[in-house]
Amino acid sequence: MIFSLRIVRNIFKNRTPVTAGASDMNSIRNKGEVMNRLFKGLVGLGMTVGFTVIANGATLAAGTEATSSDAPSYFSDTEVQALWGNSFDLRSNSPEETSTVTITVEHFSTWRYGDNFFLMDAFLDLNGDGNSDAETTIYSEYYPSLSLSKITGEDFSLGPVRDIFGTVGINVDGDGFLAMLYGGKLDLKVPGFNFVNVQGYVYDTVRDPFDRDLDTTYQLTTAWQMPIVFSDRVKLFFQGFIDVIGDRGQGVKTQFLTQPQLRLDIGALTGGREGKFFIGTEVGYWKNKFGTDVDEFVPQVLGVFKF
Repeated sequence: MIFSLRIVRNIFKNRTPVTAGASDMNSIRNKGEVMNRLFKGLVGLGMTVGFTVIANGATLAAGTEATSSDAPSYFSDTEVQALWGNSFDLRSNSPEETSTVTITVEHFSTWRYGDNFFLMDAFLDLNGDGNSDAETTIYSEYYPSLSLSKITGEDFSLGPVRDIFGTVGINVDGDGFLAMLYGGKLDLKVPGFNFVNVQGYVYDTVRDPFDRDLDTTYQLTTAWQMPIVFSDRVKLFFQGFIDVIGDRGQGVKTQFLTQPQLRLDIGALTGGREGKFFIGTEVGYWKNKFGTDVDEFVPQVLGVFKF
């Protein structure tokens, strides 16, 4: 779930725009904003690299615990996505639509007793008004899960269910937003898909940027990846997620968010190394964005590099 609420908070505060005739101050302010945006971007990148190194190190360490020929294998995947779209709502060019570059780092890995998922989004607005502190925002999620099968040694598979996980999550951004999630997920066996899972959580807003006392609610999530292979050279992947977050009182409405992607494997297309570089598109739809009355639809161009 992507949260970036600075522009919403600014709307509520009714900020006064910089008046004409203050060109010197505007120049100083704009230079300061550029440096501030660069600094925050570097900090976010550093945090992301640090986490992925730690997570990959933990996965590799777990993989060396057993040395026999029947030792379990562990999986680790880290990628960087670069996206651009020009129809974002409630960002720094509000009430007009905003053109935004998004850099996303995602990491997923398995270990002896479960798995880890982490993402960090850095949003850079390209056509903001120059006065908003929402032009650069950082948002992160972390979800560690424990497998009931791996912890107990029992087989919890049943029908399409491969395994059952207990999961906690944390969603946080730099604007003062913090949510904790408690629940679990079902890992499903669905023909034609690399993975499908269904997740359910209790959603607790620990810290709200507007200091509202919001109700505890629910979040339902599903995620998937489906390969679409036309030939040895033309290999596509259709993947994404759907989030539903219940209303939290105080006028914060039920939200629906989905961001499906269609990726083309460039390595396979060119006869090079497969599974490293992809191009494609992502289409985001967010009903009641941030719990408001705004519905957002954002097609984006996409590039992906996998480590």
